Amino acid sequence: MFESRIVEINGITLGVILRDHRDGPCSFRALHERTTRLNGRRYATMEDARADARTLMRMSTTAQTYGLRA
Repeated sequence: MFESRIVEINGITLGVILRDHRDGPCSFRALHERTTRLNGRRYATMEDARADARTLMRMSTTAQTYGLRA
């Protein structure tokens, strides 16, 4: 069974999580420049992928605010 979920934070689309099989692993497809390092990464659950993408986005936003490189 194919399943997909869109990952957003504050109205910004970060990527899509894809699952090919009901209980199989998921993969993340980046749609935002700050999440490209997660592109193709596999996760055990959709929630793990969602949490990782949101954390990365928050870290990047914080680093940009303070003039740091994420």
